[in-house]
Amino acid sequence: MEAVYYNAVIHTMDERFPIVEALALAGGRIVAAGSAREMLAGLPPSVERIDLGGRAVVPGFVDAHA
Repeated sequence: MEAVYYNAVIHTMDERFPIVEALALAGGRIVAAGSAREMLAGLPPSVERIDLGGRAVVPGFVDAHA
């Protein structure tokens, strides 16, 4: 794992878990999503922790009309 983004309102577009607090990334891809407590527990010091300050995160949108 290379980074954990936490303290956010993350819209997953997944009906089972529509909103989570944190995302973990490895190799430029999302590898886990869940609560900040889960994502931050037991992380080695080499993993970057990025506090999003309560901001919203949404999936990337593509404008097909461009």
